[in-house]
Amino acid sequence: MYKNKILPILSLSLISFINGCAQPSLRSVEKADSTPLDQPQLLAAQRSGAAGANLVIVPLRCAPESEPENQWLTAVDTAVQFLPAASTYANIWDRIRSGYAIPEVDNKRVQRKIDWYKRHPRHLERVTERAQRYVYHVVESINKAGLPMELALLPIVESAYDPFAYSHGRAAGMWQFIASTGLHFGLQKNWWYDGRRDISASTDAALSYLYHLYQELDEDWLLALAAYNAGEGNVKRAIQRNRKAGRPTDFWNLNLPRETSAYVPKLLAVARLIKQPTLYNVKLANVPDAPYFESVDVGTQIDLAQAAKLAGIGKEELHLLNPGFNRWATAPEGPHQLLLPVANIGHFRSAMAKLDANARLPWHHYKIKRGDSLGKIAAQHGTTTNMLRNANNLQHDVIHADNTLLVPATRIADATATNTGQVDLEATFKFSRGASRTNYQVKPGDSLWKIGQQFHVSTRDLASWNRMTPDDSLHIGRHMTIWNKSPNLAATVNTNMVRKVGYRVRSGDSLYQIAQRFSINSDDIARWNALGKDAFLRPGQALTLYIDLRNAI
Repeated sequence: MYKNKILPILSLSLISFINGCAQPSLRSVEKADSTPLDQPQLLAAQRSGAAGANLVIVPLRCAPESEPENQWLTAVDTAVQFLPAASTYANIWDRIRSGYAIPEVDNKRVQRKIDWYKRHPRHLERVTERAQRYVYHVVESINKAGLPMELALLPIVESAYDPFAYSHGRAAGMWQFIASTGLHFGLQKNWWYDGRRDISASTDAALSYLYHLYQELDEDWLLALAAYNAGEGNVKRAIQRNRKAGRPTDFWNLNLPRETSAYVPKLLAVARLIKQPTLYNVKLANVPDAPYFESVDVGTQIDLAQAAKLAGIGKEELHLLNPGFNRWATAPEGPHQLLLPVANIGHFRSAMAKLDANARLPWHHYKIKRGDSLGKIAAQHGTTTNMLRNANNLQHDVIHADNTLLVPATRIADATATNTGQVDLEATFKFSRGASRTNYQVKPGDSLWKIGQQFHVSTRDLASWNRMTPDDSLHIGRHMTIWNKSPNLAATVNTNMVRKVGYRVRSGDSLYQIAQRFSINSDDIARWNALGKDAFLRPGQALTLYIDLRNAI
């Protein structure tokens, strides 16, 4: 059935990699792996209705099943808007149901998962609400690939449809890729961009990998799903053990890791609930069978705040549709595709046509101070030394005090905090859970210090919230934004980019090693967990970490 829909046109090696999902856990699981690849093996596929579409095979890594299932219900959920589109389905869930192709299974393991969702009815409602922006694109991709529509529900299990999800196994994005395999199969990851969080790229990669597993595992979707979770090599070895012992080799009879044994039943349970929500007293978000976003090629690097303004949408909305971008702008070398709401595409293209090419990245003149270096200035302005060299036609990194440089007019506090470790990640995480904002108009005699004293915030935070430096002067009548949170909070950090992760200490772990693993500071780990700097860690001890996804490995 599926062979007629997806035709491999490049040779494909057997692949066995660590893989997994974003089910959060305080227990760390180390998974074995098998066959390494000598070079990237790309599967180009001919898709029905999308000739020549290239897919990338990307294995994943999974966190354990024992974690509370509402961990990922933390992303900002804002109103979404669709344009009406002709469809034979009342909503996206009807379309998904119509494409089910995995045989329904009724056993105790599936029933246990159904019972959990019945006890937590709000969970699925909130996840389907979050899926509104993305699920149509996933369904369209699955339809073009000719794959079972149950796969559109896999991000519910993997990440609760949260493109910013991050697991203690260092898997990121809606489909939960680890960095090494993502990079190996074409998902870029650099200072500017992380393809694991890119909605389009990660979806293509996940579907390609799933189809590869289906082919390799006797065209059995339950085995393919198990391998997506535990790794192809682990499932094949389990099959070989059963075969040698004369036992059945179907999923239900394999001796697999505990989280994998629960992973497949969980997806089957979700599929059953989506099929018959009324029977199980489950409410689903009303998502039309219509596109929410469209991809626009902007050609060159562009400031994301500028792009949001041109599209007539908020910066939060832009980030939710383009979670792969780590910084204030698209990457200099690309990708230059932006996902924008369908309703705003025309407005954006019209505004872009009128925009001077030099205005895509706002710049201002910076006067070099004594002690400055090109690297320091780049960090302060959220850019790289290479970009500063190119913008200022510099042949080297030597600069002189009192000269001026063209620098991006971005949020200085954001970049400074990110590059010097000054971001209060815990405060930023809590900030994303709710804060109130005050709008203040500058009066005669005001200064940043005076306003800060009045509202009990620091001068640095006040400046960062308003795209200023602490030394900037104020103009009477200017409108200022003031938040009611901790003065240590760097509110200019995209709060979706900071995630709370549970970690279970492994044998031989130290605070330093854990900090290195997650690109955070060991002193912060000690503070978050009320530990002394030289605290002895016990294997199995639970720790709370706050991860800045822009710096995460």
